[in-house]
Amino acid sequence: MSKQLIVVIGATGTQGGSVVAALLKHAAYAVRGVTRSPDAPAAKALQEKGVDVVSATLGDKASLIKAFEGAYAVFGVTVPFTQDSEEVQGRNIVDAVRAAKVPLLVWSSLPSATEVSKGKYTTIYPFDQKNAVDKYIPTVGQPAVILHTGWFADNLLHQLNPDLNNSKKWNIMFSLRRETKMPSVWVGADLGNIVTAIIDHWEDESWKQRLTKEPIAVAPYEISGGEQAHILASVAGKEIDYVQLTDVQSPYAEQTDVHRQALKDLGNFMDEGLFKYPDHSVLLQKLGVKTHSFEDYVREVVVPHLQSME
Repeated sequence: MSKQLIVVIGATGTQGGSVVAALLKHAAYAVRGVTRSPDAPAAKALQEKGVDVVSATLGDKASLIKAFEGAYAVFGVTVPFTQDSEEVQGRNIVDAVRAAKVPLLVWSSLPSATEVSKGKYTTIYPFDQKNAVDKYIPTVGQPAVILHTGWFADNLLHQLNPDLNNSKKWNIMFSLRRETKMPSVWVGADLGNIVTAIIDHWEDESWKQRLTKEPIAVAPYEISGGEQAHILASVAGKEIDYVQLTDVQSPYAEQTDVHRQALKDLGNFMDEGLFKYPDHSVLLQKLGVKTHSFEDYVREVVVPHLQSME
């Protein structure tokens, strides 16, 4: 029996990379990775693992249709603050999946910040533009499972910095208040397994109804910056504190007023407790997915990182 082809957008990124890694462990699937730079070292590393790496861009619908040919399922994700809005990118993905007659789209998204805040926050574009695609999907009749991701535990390595005044101390540096809780997920360990489990269950009609009823929250736990620092200090046996930043810098190459305002509003949105999800842990468990805690991430990733810095 030939393997079912699963196409993964952003195969060399955090989300796509997690999905590719999980699919490669599954004997039933062949994996095609979509990337803008198939000659990059990360793409070549995937090719060496047996991934069919192809070039396509989210702003070019024709290139996506070609990349999706013959696929059983597509994992779709967009990139914020680029020339094409995430809504345009997402619509292109949906239209290309539909044109290529792909039975399933697994779409990585977020809730609408404008709707959740009842119109208070209208500039948090990564939330609103992704969510606009959620609403577009049913209008074209594309079968899809929508995932609403949490904050990425994987980002912690970028937020963890040595203290300038104490060589034995580390600080988690971020813009939120110390006590603000965030729905969170270790993307590298969990997202790929969740996507793979969804694809595994897609042919079961009862599961298809459950999976498409509403967006599925992919955020196994809630945690604050202060709690992160406490757990990290306890597990790593080091002095670690949480420091709230007063000036939020955009992670994108071109720092613009749009970026600054979006990040500022996103911080306020979270600080006001508006980034909340329903608990879908039972659903994930029934799918057969064992998710990880923040402590798991600390033990498996952060502690070895700190040890390598000594």
